[in-house]
Amino acid sequence: MKNQAVLAIDAGGTFFKSALIKNNCAVAELSEKEYAINSASDREFLLAVYYRIFSDYQIEAGLRNLEISGMAISTPGPFDYSSGTYRMQHKFASLFGTSLPEKIKEHFSPGRDFRFYFMHDVHAFLCGELFAGAARGEDSVMAITIGTGLGFGYFKEGRIVDNSTGGPCYCLFRQKHENGILEDIISRRGLISAYKRFSGRLDSIDVKAIADLARAGNVPAQQAFQQAGQVLSEHLRILVSAYSCSCIVFGGQISKSLDLFNIKQPAPGIKITVQQNPHSPLIGAALPLFQGSGNYNTEKKI
Repeated sequence: MKNQAVLAIDAGGTFFKSALIKNNCAVAELSEKEYAINSASDREFLLAVYYRIFSDYQIEAGLRNLEISGMAISTPGPFDYSSGTYRMQHKFASLFGTSLPEKIKEHFSPGRDFRFYFMHDVHAFLCGELFAGAARGEDSVMAITIGTGLGFGYFKEGRIVDNSTGGPCYCLFRQKHENGILEDIISRRGLISAYKRFSGRLDSIDVKAIADLARAGNVPAQQAFQQAGQVLSEHLRILVSAYSCSCIVFGGQISKSLDLFNIKQPAPGIKITVQQNPHSPLIGAALPLFQGSGNYNTEKKI
């Protein structure tokens, strides 16, 4: 009899990252893959990527004597997480109204017992870090992701606290700041804009290069990160007064440069840390499909 595994996908806007998650909730060795995509592509192209991933992993699972029993997807919103239906219009607009489970079933007929689970990407990251990362053992945790956007998640009393649609309970990125929103400052575009303003440069540059400059002593690059860090620190003080926590865990590509933000402690005794498990969004998304295995309880409890 073959051991079961879950195909997990972290559906980002430029890459789909994927892996097989075994029934001990660990990533199967060397099963990680990346598929380049463009969230602005047409519907046929994007569905073809999903079909290719599913087909590739059916072969991969067979070679490993594994059976894929379910598919778990970490994805940003707006999204109907209960039915697996796209509701985004700023990304993946061509998939609006498309039920991914229906399309996978039509294309592959995976069987009556095959299960799907969809989770907001910040919640998947948070669940993964709670289960096997920087937040393991913590009672109340706030997750903040910094990348192309700014995300928020919250865990307390054994469960992820979400809204009625399965998204975050607090919309961090839309919070007002001066004449705009927080995401205008604390994000990829915000850091690039600040660096260009401080340096006077007009040429193309990305955040990693700005971080490298900051660590090499470049003052405009340091100012860009410190400005974002000051704004973030101010809002963290507001957040922890509303969402008490013992730990704040940061994720997303830009969080790899968290030291440059010079974040101030929002309240005494709160642990501030960064993502430890590189596979946390994949593991977190897959956890609900292991209900009854002893690794995951019902109602999004860790």
